[in-house]
Amino acid sequence: MIFRNVRHLRSLTAILVMLLSVASLAHAQSTREAIKSVLPRVVKIFGAGGIKNLESYGSGFLVSADGHIVTVWSHVLDADTVTVVLDDGRHYQAELVGAEPSLELAVLKIDAQDLPYFDLNQLSEAGPGTRVLAFSNVFEVAVGDEPVSVVHGVVAAIDDLSARSGRYDVTYSGPVYVVDAVTNNSGAAGGVLTTREGGLLGM
Repeated sequence: MIFRNVRHLRSLTAILVMLLSVASLAHAQSTREAIKSVLPRVVKIFGAGGIKNLESYGSGFLVSADGHIVTVWSHVLDADTVTVVLDDGRHYQAELVGAEPSLELAVLKIDAQDLPYFDLNQLSEAGPGTRVLAFSNVFEVAVGDEPVSVVHGVVAAIDDLSARSGRYDVTYSGPVYVVDAVTNNSGAAGGVLTTREGGLLGM
């Protein structure tokens, strides 16, 4: 009887391993599809910088089919010419059409049509423990049709932001996702945080 139980246990273990492998494969495929769908909606932004080691590049994301882009309000936009590079390598000169410094948000516009974009009326939600993806042009690794970087992480907490940048208080004080991944390297500002399914969570 003991040997029979052990044999059944081995069979059950084999079945569980097989089921977990199938589930893991399906999850990996789903994540790959989500990344594939998000990448064309994220853009690289190039503008002012180079003084006092300030980077001259950043990230943004499309929010309309006709070229509206949300990004962070920063020194990168303080230039005579701001260039936006799409996922497929196309270059556009961007116009600053709006900004809200208290939220550190800016909206750019490029002359393009039929672009993939995030619908801001369909935001996703996440809680502590939710696995997420962060997309941005960290360290200027993408300057043409190269994809931006993708970082996997987990939401550790959701809280109201209270922080300083050097000697200055950060102007934004609303809710933020605290993620256990390094997502604040040079060029990451303006990138997007999504669910593992590609749903927009925030910037």
